[in-house]
Amino acid sequence: MCIRDSYTAIALLIGFVGFFSSRYAQKALQQSIGQQTATLASKIINDIDREIFSQIETIEEYSNDLFLHKALLTSNNIFSQMDNPEKYVIERNLEWLFYNEKDFNPFFQNILQNKISRNLINKIRFYEEEYSYPVIAEIIVANKYGATIGLTGMTEDYKQDDEKWFKIAKKDGFYIEDIAFDRSAGVFSTDFAIRIEDSDGNFLGVIKAVNNIKQPINIIEQTARTQKYKSFKCALATKEGKIIYSTCPFNFMESIPEHIAAHLKKTSKKYSGYFLCNDSPILSSNCLLYTSPSPRDLSTSRMPSSNKEDGKTLVAYARSRGFRDFKGFNWILLACYDTKEIFKPVTDFCNIMYVTTVFIIIIASLIDLIISRSIALPLKQLNKAFSEIGKGNMKPEINIRSKDEFGLLSKNLLKNGVGLLIRNQFLLVIIVMVYTKNMEKRSSAFPEDLSTR
Repeated sequence: MCIRDSYTAIALLIGFVGFFSSRYAQKALQQSIGQQTATLASKIINDIDREIFSQIETIEEYSNDLFLHKALLTSNNIFSQMDNPEKYVIERNLEWLFYNEKDFNPFFQNILQNKISRNLINKIRFYEEEYSYPVIAEIIVANKYGATIGLTGMTEDYKQDDEKWFKIAKKDGFYIEDIAFDRSAGVFSTDFAIRIEDSDGNFLGVIKAVNNIKQPINIIEQTARTQKYKSFKCALATKEGKIIYSTCPFNFMESIPEHIAAHLKKTSKKYSGYFLCNDSPILSSNCLLYTSPSPRDLSTSRMPSSNKEDGKTLVAYARSRGFRDFKGFNWILLACYDTKEIFKPVTDFCNIMYVTTVFIIIIASLIDLIISRSIALPLKQLNKAFSEIGKGNMKPEINIRSKDEFGLLSKNLLKNGVGLLIRNQFLLVIIVMVYTKNMEKRSSAFPEDLSTR
């Protein structure tokens, strides 16, 4: 390879190295951010599970309250002395259904204002003052006959033993329901109920709590606010793929987009992971724009009318695994970024590499032109001159008139080359003469007439 081609090869090599390096860097960054986002999604869903467990633990702790046990024992004893406690509960339940808080009824007032109800109300208020919203929307305590003996607010029924939560908690010791709208409390919640027993394991009653989902939503919103990328979006969905909450505008319990659901179905056995998505919408039917402002109040959110976006979205997911005794709801936490934003440093690096490569190629071309004029051309002329000298031409034509090192080198090489050629020819003449003289001596040493032998 000649010198001038070497510069071009080096420039192209730098370009190829820059291109493949940027591609590798983008892939490595994608893997790194994908894993970090999956870890973030896992942390959020784990925090949600821990928060739900914390509320269960709070109610479970209260279920062991000695005063509560005493009140239940007293109520159960009163009911056990009735001729037909079931009939009594049914009659009171009918009165309950038509009860008007404006009308004074000593029986209902006693339940609403007794010590158990006051303790429950104080517990609810404590958390409401702590978090500025009702963490536990409602608590109900029923004796073993299903009669309500304590509550935090007016419920739909007085009779509770026909409710699913009462039956399962009485039988299994614990009941928990996935997210639903609680008509009595008027909130979307996860309800759970705990069997209350005495020290000997005898059934005393059931306590039910309506856990507001506002706290899990707060966990998501707080995490979203701390993200440095504006395109970050997050959504919480049920195991069936129904959206509970999203930082994008959404309709409660709407299905996540089919292409997202298809990816999740393929990875149903994995706890967490990530994938790239080309399609839109992303998390909900209204979540179209990748690079949107950071999460804000959904009532003021506005999305652009266009649903055609360039680039891809990196979507990470994590599934609920529960916490301690709480087995979880198998909820799915989705978190996503716009790849145009997260890969911007690599994209900028690639652009710099491309510009640098073009600049290097231009410089290499200029160097190549200079080499052609000042180095390569004189070298070709010298090579041609030596070829002429080798053929016996003592005065080869050479057009090197520069006074630089190349000019001096060419003169010395030509001078020495011609001198070397003359010396070689002179040595050749001497060798021929010596050889001829030796042949003559050898000839004189033999008899003149070899034929006489």
